[in-house]
Amino acid sequence: MAKRTDKAKWIWIAAECHRLDSYLRARRTFTLAGVPSEARLRVTAFSEYVLYVNGRYVGCGPTPSSARAPLLDVYTAEDLPLRRGRNVIAVLAHNYYVGLPRLPRLPAGLWLQLDATYANGKAERLGTDRRWRLALAEDFSRRAPRVYWTTGFTEVRDTRREPQGWTEVGFNDRRWAKADEVRHALPEGFPPQKVREQTAPRLTETFVVPSRLASSGWAKWQMGMTAIPFEFAVPNPAHGEFYAGTFVRSHRRQKARFIFDCDEAAAVYFNNRQVIRQGYSEQFVHWLQDEEHDHYTGIHRGQGHRTESADVALGTGWNSVGIVIYDPGRSWGFAVRFEDARTGKTLPLEFSPDLKAADWVDWQIIIDQLCPCGKGALPEVPTPNERTFPDPAYQLAWEERTPTRRAPPGAAALAAGGRGKGPLRLRDGERVTYDFGDERVGHVELDVEGAPGAILDVAWGEGLGADGCVEPVRGGMRQVDR
Repeated sequence: MAKRTDKAKWIWIAAECHRLDSYLRARRTFTLAGVPSEARLRVTAFSEYVLYVNGRYVGCGPTPSSARAPLLDVYTAEDLPLRRGRNVIAVLAHNYYVGLPRLPRLPAGLWLQLDATYANGKAERLGTDRRWRLALAEDFSRRAPRVYWTTGFTEVRDTRREPQGWTEVGFNDRRWAKADEVRHALPEGFPPQKVREQTAPRLTETFVVPSRLASSGWAKWQMGMTAIPFEFAVPNPAHGEFYAGTFVRSHRRQKARFIFDCDEAAAVYFNNRQVIRQGYSEQFVHWLQDEEHDHYTGIHRGQGHRTESADVALGTGWNSVGIVIYDPGRSWGFAVRFEDARTGKTLPLEFSPDLKAADWVDWQIIIDQLCPCGKGALPEVPTPNERTFPDPAYQLAWEERTPTRRAPPGAAALAAGGRGKGPLRLRDGERVTYDFGDERVGHVELDVEGAPGAILDVAWGEGLGADGCVEPVRGGMRQVDR
């Protein structure tokens, strides 16, 4: 522990302070001469934190407040499992770096201070400084879709990449980076920043189980959809544009509606004719105060629009599709499908850049780092499926769902009343929907076991459809975590 006069500093990895949707882990080990008779741990972050002490979850926050005077959440000795000898404080911190209502776009930062007093009156202090160890949380996707302009991003996470035991004292963090002390300029016109304690009691967290099992069944990927996940196909674009080309096969002449979803400025060509061109729209900004404006240049990633569409005429045989995206580094990717203009059902069409039936490749792509001539110039992008599709929200909005009369084993045990025995066991492609009865504010907590590589999608919404499945507002707003 440090001298009592030391004060906590704002810390982060300096090079990551201005990155969208950034997750970071922070740790600090320390030694206590005994169990403190009194302790106060104060913490806040831009934008969120989850706090652990000696491997145990303590709380999350911060309390919503102004960037001019961030509120500190306060935890006392009763909340903290401190012990004599070596201890560790571990924090998972997250920064949106987008403007939200009542919260301007701010660079990332974590502030924490522990004050401990022993029975003999001796006091010690530990605060965030350069002695903390930090690591980017690489198990969280950096290309997750934004939910809506009033909120942040969905959570797409590969738990296989989480450092095992990182909240425990014995974890080896020697390869983690030393923390940077960061000082960020506030938006123009802001007074000097001053942190202050939250005076109201913290909200109590309680577990709430669903009131009933609403439905169960199967969900599968429909033929006739295709996509490119930039996280895998264009992982580190330096600059420039992105081009993708393919052909779509129709067995007859027919009218169709071409559906295109991308969160960056783009143009779409069908049979060598431009049919869609989307740019940045600021129709929503009249809702915002001056300091709340979002400088992030995504299009409908923050504006609620899900897709652009164009009515096209499919000719018999192969039809060309070309896509240009102007800044792939700011996009999670794109997805397309053709649907019947009258029924809205997806047409089961085939895609191939080489005009081959049953081709496993859907697209060929070019980015500015690649020359369109020579070996390896046109990378091939395989056909997407439930395991590779870039945006899990489409599992909810575009999936094909079939009901079953018999729920999977353990499904009823998770609802109120706990009929039957758990745990819930889901097979590949199987789904369940639970109804909480009332609107709830909180986060989902599940204990999950499965084979390596298994994928779990957790969707939420404000209501249920006629089929007993989740029905989000705005026709499938991105309300799915993976």
